Amino acid sequence: MKIALTGGGTGGHVYPAIQVLQALKDTSDDSIEALYLGDRRGPEKDIVSSHGIRFSHIPSGKLRRYHSLQNFTDLFRIIVGFVYSLVILRRFHPDILFSKGGFVSVPPVIAAKILRIPIVTHESDIDPGLANRINSRFVDAICIPYEQSRSHYASNLETFVTGNPVRTELLHGDARRARMRYGIPEDRMFILVLGGSQGALEINRIIWQWAEEGIEELFILHQSGQLTYKELRKENYVTVPHISEGLGDLFSAADMVISRAGAGAIHEFALNEIPMLLIPKGTDSSRGDQIRNAELFSTNEAAFVIKDEEVTLENVKSTVLLVKEHREIIKKMTDAAYQLVDPDAASKISTVIKKYINKREESV
Repeated sequence: MKIALTGGGTGGHVYPAIQVLQALKDTSDDSIEALYLGDRRGPEKDIVSSHGIRFSHIPSGKLRRYHSLQNFTDLFRIIVGFVYSLVILRRFHPDILFSKGGFVSVPPVIAAKILRIPIVTHESDIDPGLANRINSRFVDAICIPYEQSRSHYASNLETFVTGNPVRTELLHGDARRARMRYGIPEDRMFILVLGGSQGALEINRIIWQWAEEGIEELFILHQSGQLTYKELRKENYVTVPHISEGLGDLFSAADMVISRAGAGAIHEFALNEIPMLLIPKGTDSSRGDQIRNAELFSTNEAAFVIKDEEVTLENVKSTVLLVKEHREIIKKMTDAAYQLVDPDAASKISTVIKKYINKREESV
C-alpha cells in the first residue's frame, strides 16, 4: 500500500496525520510506503522526519479572507505548489491521498483529483476552515469530529463522524513522573496552564498577575509560549516557555487545565478526563473556530468557558475554586466531555481510507 499525506501550518495538522498512518500500519497485513507533502518552512518537515517518514517539499501560500498584498505573491506560490504536487504524486503513484487540512493541503488535493487518486480529508474543528471548504469540492470523503459538523458540507459528500486523532503517548502518562520533574506537591490541586506554543497574552497576563499576588493552596505549571515567556520565580508556581516532552505525564497529573480551545487540545483533555477552563481565541485573531469549539463543550456542560474579552483574574479564580470545592462537578464534566470525543478516531479514519483504496482497486 502506498499512501501520500499532506497538511500543515501547525503541529495540530501533522501529528494527527501521523497517528492515522500508525493506525493503518497496525491494522494492515501489507507493508505501507508513505510520503508526506508539506512546506519545509512549516513544522511538518521536522515532525515528519523525526518519525522516519519521507518528506517532499511543496511551496505553499496562505489563504486569506481579507485583502492583502501577500495574496498576490502567495497565489503564485500556490500555483507552483500545485505543479510540484502533480509531479511528486505522479512519480510516487499513491493508492490514496490523506489530507489533514491547512493551507498547505490545497495544491496536493487538487493535483490528486486531476490524477484520479482517491482523497480522504479530515477536519478537526466543528466547522471547516477555508482550506477544507475548498478541499471538500475535490475529495471523495471527509472525516469530521462531531455529528453537528455534517451540516457544513454538501449533502452528496460522504461524511464520517470519527472524532479527532490524539497521540497515543498523551493518553498513557505517568503522574508521579510529572510531579517529580516539576516539584508538584501531592497535597495541592495542580493546575496546568497552556498559553500556547507561541504565547496567548490574554491567558498569560492573568496567570502572571495571579503569581505576583500569591498562589495559595494550589500549584500552577504555566507554559507561557516561546514569544511571550518571562522568567518569574514565585511560590507554588513554575513557568516554562514550551513543553517539548512529558506532556502526557502532565495530563495524567493535572487536576484542571486552563487553555485555548484548539480542536486537538480539547480532545486531548477530554480523553484524559481533565476538567477544562477554555479561553478561546477571539475573532480579532482567528476565524472564530475556537469559540464554536468551546461553545459545543460548554453547551454540553463539558467545559467552563470564558471569552477573551471577559477574562479577569477574579473569573478564573472563581472557576478554579468551584472545581476545587465541588468534586462532584468534575465527574459530571469529564463524563460529558468524554461523550463528545472518540478514543478510536485514528482507527476509524484508517478504516475509511482502506474503504476508498478498495473501491479504487475494484474499479480498475
